[in-house]
Amino acid sequence: MRIAYILYPEAVVINKANGIRNQAMAWAKSLNGLCQIDLISTWDEINWDQYDVIHFFGGNQWLGFLPDLKAINPNIVFSPILDSIEPHWKLKLLASMGCKGYHHPQNMYKQYLSHFKAIYVRSQYEAGYFTKCYNVPSERIKDIPIAFELPIREIISKPIKKETFCLHISALYQERKNVKRLIEASKRYKFPLKLAGSTGNAEQTYQLKQLIEGCDWIELLGYVSNEQAFDLYRRAAVFALPSINEGVGIVALNAAAAGCNIVITSLGGPHEYYNGMAKIINPYNIDEIGEAILNLLEGGDCPNNQLQQYILEHYSEQSVAKSLLESYQTLL
Repeated sequence: MRIAYILYPEAVVINKANGIRNQAMAWAKSLNGLCQIDLISTWDEINWDQYDVIHFFGGNQWLGFLPDLKAINPNIVFSPILDSIEPHWKLKLLASMGCKGYHHPQNMYKQYLSHFKAIYVRSQYEAGYFTKCYNVPSERIKDIPIAFELPIREIISKPIKKETFCLHISALYQERKNVKRLIEASKRYKFPLKLAGSTGNAEQTYQLKQLIEGCDWIELLGYVSNEQAFDLYRRAAVFALPSINEGVGIVALNAAAAGCNIVITSLGGPHEYYNGMAKIINPYNIDEIGEAILNLLEGGDCPNNQLQQYILEHYSEQSVAKSLLESYQTLL
């Protein structure tokens, strides 16, 4: 089987850390050896009918040539990658009004969605956007999750004792990550907190340092390597992701794979991944965040084996690749 992967322009231009690009590359890597994935360059002369499936990732800038492409090869699918916590009716209204920042304009979707054989989503939240806002039949929706990024063999073969602290990894300066409320929860409930990730520019870094000044139980680690992040995941008893805007939250999935207890936002689709075994909180409620984390920390320093086993079984690279390949095969 030969598959074409196409990124929309913004995912190429912004930076290599773009989530849309990362998902496409992760899926391509997971399918290595199972089928051939070609990453399409617009400079190449492309023989479209050689592909079993043509898979678009993100945005809408390519949609205009879909009718011509479909005439050559009808096996076209789409991963919209919707990162929003707004209710579906509001997204539909804002998109129809052409509001800046909503890259799913309704008129484009109404005109071109019918050309896709399938829409690939990462959660039921994303699925609802297309079934409720655009009346896409549920049988055309393919719910394929993302996989965690940690080495399974090392997780299983080298278990380590958990330490009594809460971990958070993200772009710490971004408002949508809700780090200020997480810090306030730690101040109020006095639980140990380690914050890892980019702190932004000098002013943003200064603001974070001011928030934790005098709180020696809160540690601002800043940027960490993949190896350092893996070590933190394995040692932390609790991982908190109280975002107010999150698509899936791969960092929380990584933490669960490493045996952490999870405190996760109730907004959007991230909480769907934990099968009722994570603490789901209102990210705007500081007390709810603090109480959930403190209760889990007080529960002991043992790994959450039940959740860990569920994550390892359902969201490994191999498991996701199998689901993805099977979904492609059903299209043919």
